[in-house]
Amino acid sequence: MVAVEDGCVDPEERHYESLQEVMVHVTEAKVRERVDDQQLKHAIRAMDDRARILK
Repeated sequence: MVAVEDGCVDPEERHYESLQEVMVHVTEAKVRERVDDQQLKHAIRAMDDRARILK
């Protein structure tokens, strides 16, 4: 893993956590751009709330 080997992220587990966090945010942003479905918007807000609570 280049990021771990280069010392940008330590340890490897944290790298995967960071990558997952980034991908969730990117996915949420893309969904928000394209969707008018209220249920989906509520689900995304619930995910955001969960993330804030678990921090």
